[in-house]
Amino acid sequence: MKPPVPGASKPANERGNLDDHAPDTLGSQVNISVFLGILILTVFIMPSIGFGENHEGWYNNIVFTVLLGAGITVAWRRWGLFVFSALISIVAFSNDV
Repeated sequence: MKPPVPGASKPANERGNLDDHAPDTLGSQVNISVFLGILILTVFIMPSIGFGENHEGWYNNIVFTVLLGAGITVAWRRWGLFVFSALISIVAFSNDV
């Protein structure tokens, strides 16, 4: 087998496609941080203070709405994913009410 030639271009499959990776920007990091913060609030903190016990219907609706809304905002930079998740969320919201 021949050793690789320095400076030769790599095949297309080894270079990778930059569109396949999510952009690592400050905005995307903030969106993920907010989403995880809301997830921790709704899954761990609200039930520990007893909100889920006395008001289960309200708790379910609040958690469902907040998590879907936060998930949609995470998809803001990818237009196709944003539109798809927004449409699915509208259907889910309309069935939940």
